[in-house]
Amino acid sequence: QVFCRINSASEVQPCRIVDVKPELDVALLKIENSTQTWDTVNFGSSGDLVVGQSLVAIGNPFGLDQTVTSGVVSALNRELSTAGSSRKIRNCIQTDAAINPGNSGGPLLNLDGDVIGVNTAIISTSGSNAGIGFAIPADEVKPVIVDMVREDRVSNGLRPNVGYFGISIVKSNATEPGNWIQSIDPESSAAALNLRSLVIQESGTIEYGDKIVAVGGNEVNTYDELLSQVQTRVKGEEIALTVENTMGERRVVYLKLGEKK
Repeated sequence: QVFCRINSASEVQPCRIVDVKPELDVALLKIENSTQTWDTVNFGSSGDLVVGQSLVAIGNPFGLDQTVTSGVVSALNRELSTAGSSRKIRNCIQTDAAINPGNSGGPLLNLDGDVIGVNTAIISTSGSNAGIGFAIPADEVKPVIVDMVREDRVSNGLRPNVGYFGISIVKSNATEPGNWIQSIDPESSAAALNLRSLVIQESGTIEYGDKIVAVGGNEVNTYDELLSQVQTRVKGEEIALTVENTMGERRVVYLKLGEKK
């Protein structure tokens, strides 16, 4: 059984492991059989960081719990290979805040107290801090956490009628902002809507297709805005999606949400 301790409380709380994502240094625990409430921290936007900005790292280096170190953003947009996976995490945050063994999985915060990254790795010849640490950006972690919570609620019957969208969205960037369609589940109802997903050419260039600009008439410019519009929808519900191609041409399609097969 797994237990957790909140802040400096002397009591431990029994937990259930909801999901684990080793490649992101993230695990989600559900505190069981408790009526207590606790203060929480918020996710900030890692996309708003600038080099030189002050940061704070919290963790348990060498078993010394609740250790706080400070530093700055040393660089942005670093690429990091994750342990146990061939996947590369882009847009990682490099910091000189002291990160040692035991800090991995701890939060990296801005001075407003918002989590803007998850501490994950260091570059060192000794295995201890050498002033080069990395954190996975919050913009990469937050949607994964949201999906973990949603899937757990569905599997435990808390949201048995949740609708399946069937469309994967690529994260926007400065070159191509917006909710561009990355892929479409061929077994979902979205496959019949003639939506165009992006294509990666043999040369490595990306050919964009359609992006979602509104849901039910409500404009969605960011992934969070899109998520807030679709995550509460139920199976059988029909939603109007306004999509726009690379020529700026818009059309409305109607997606009837089903269930994931």
